[in-house]
Amino acid sequence: MDGESEDGQLEGSFRQQRRTSLRRASFISHFEEDRQSSHKLLRNKWFNRVMLLFIILNCITLCAIDPTDPSNKTTRNKTLNYAEYVFTVLFLFEALARIYMEGFYSAPTSYLRDPWNKVDFVIVIISCCTMTLELSVGSDQVGITAIRTFRVLRPLKAVTHVKGLRLIITVLLRSLSQLADVLCLYFFFVVVTGIVAVQFWHGKLKYRCLADPSLSGQKITQLDDPSRCCKQDATVNVGYHCPWGYMCIDKGNPNHGQTSFDNLGISILTTFTLVTMEGWVHIMYNTMDSSHSSSAIFFVLVILSGSFFVSNLALVTINTIF
Repeated sequence: MDGESEDGQLEGSFRQQRRTSLRRASFISHFEEDRQSSHKLLRNKWFNRVMLLFIILNCITLCAIDPTDPSNKTTRNKTLNYAEYVFTVLFLFEALARIYMEGFYSAPTSYLRDPWNKVDFVIVIISCCTMTLELSVGSDQVGITAIRTFRVLRPLKAVTHVKGLRLIITVLLRSLSQLADVLCLYFFFVVVTGIVAVQFWHGKLKYRCLADPSLSGQKITQLDDPSRCCKQDATVNVGYHCPWGYMCIDKGNPNHGQTSFDNLGISILTTFTLVTMEGWVHIMYNTMDSSHSSSAIFFVLVILSGSFFVSNLALVTINTIF
């Protein structure tokens, strides 16, 4: 009898273990099926397109928020703030779905193994924290307003959904080491041209035509351009000389004193402005009026060498890595 009872107990234990194993196998099978279904959904091109559309709509809502109403008292800001909550929940759902499908960090293909997913995850966490604090303590607190500024990072979520954009940014980051050499060359070029400009046009841009006070009772011709620089030495037949009734006197450098070649620092800044081609023609004309027309050669060489050659050299470096 004892042997039969022991055999019955062993058989019952074996059946229990078998049922447990079957349940586990069934659970694992359903789990794998769910993960495969999630994988198909998240890898679907239409899913990425829909998420990209949500990102674009979120960027539009961020642009439409009225910054003069930080407490969200107007109907416009209230509606846009509720839309922010909806977008935050959608982005949180996307992140959780990807973590469920790919794993969090342990596997080589996990969610956080991708650097761009890390950026996406940080943006989602900040958005969730901001939403939680706003719902708990209100949106008009000083700390909440400061945290809310991190919403400007939302457009970076588009990088995880646009492969071409991700590739371009990756190439730019990889090219930083080689672009450092181009930047050194660019800085050397600006410094050298700044030194040359100081030697030729130190203190030349300060002088402009002003009416002679001794002729205050007489009628004199109005100047076409009162901001035009002039040649101080009237005995030299170069540059621009003031018409009758005007004197070429020191009135300070153009652009509120920010455009000149009086010292190396301000000369480098002015040369950098030339390379960016922002108002370089006006600076060139002022220099020609205050010195000699041959000054145009310097400016043309700076534009050709700096704006075209050095800038294109940076593009060539990026294209080589690409």
